[in-house]
Parts: sequence; C-alpha cells; structure tokens
Amino acid sequence: MSNGLVASSDGGATWARLGGPDGVMSTAWDPTNADRLVAIGMADSAISSNGGRSWTPLQVPSGTSAATFSADGRTLYAAVLNDEQVTTFASTDSGQTWTRP
Repeated sequence: MSNGLVASSDGGATWARLGGPDGVMSTAWDPTNADRLVAIGMADSAISSNGGRSWTPLQVPSGTSAATFSADGRTLYAAVLNDEQVTTFASTDSGQTWTRP
C-alpha cells in the first residue's frame, strides 16, 4: 500500500510502480479505455488518462473507499461505507462533480 499502485504484465513475476495516491485501497480501469484508471487511497485519490504514467488529484465524496466505471465508461461511481450502509455517488465529468443516483 505504501508504494501506491503497482501492476504486473507477466503474471506477477515482476512489478512496476504506477504511482497514484499512497495507501491505495481500490483501483478501477475504464472498461472502454484501459489507459483511464482511478485509484482511491487512504488519504487522497487520483485519476489517470494515460495508464498511470501521470495522475491528477481526484476529489471524491468524503469516506470513499471504492470506485468503478460504468460498462460504457461514461460514469464514475464512488462508494462510501457508513457502518453497514453503502452510499453510492456518480460523476459523469471524470470526478469534477458528484451526485447521488
């Protein structure tokens, strides 16, 4: 977790650091564009449009512990866990604004 996001292209024999936020808890790739990914960290989150070569800070709803893209890649979803309840938020502008669907 302290290395940020890491990835392997050879079945786990070697690993490359992709960066992103420290303490990554959740990562999701856009199913329509493998270069677009989001990483949710312990203290902050980030989004990449170039396969993790560079990252842009991402403001997610407070308490977000996981995120994913819709099947068509147009919507980014964030999940906030409060005790046993999950609240879902959606963004159609790459995380600039969030609404509850």
